[in-house]
Amino acid sequence: MRQIVKSILLHELIWFIYSLIIYVSPEDRISAKIFMLLIFIYLASVISYLIGKTKHFVMLSLIVSAFCFPFIKMLISIVI
Repeated sequence: MRQIVKSILLHELIWFIYSLIIYVSPEDRISAKIFMLLIFIYLASVISYLIGKTKHFVMLSLIVSAFCFPFIKMLISIVI
């Protein structure tokens, strides 16, 4: 349980950095944004694999963090 929480927190940090980069550079082409998204997904996968050591753990942590991030982003926008 501790591993999945650690992995999801690191994923949320990665997605926050990705969102910040997208926010700072809105004039970039969509292909550059998609390429950067793929790089960030790969980075999150590698971090999850280093923590959990299984493909199942990687997929679970990616899916959970993908569902959690929009809610966290919405909460931040409500607070700010």
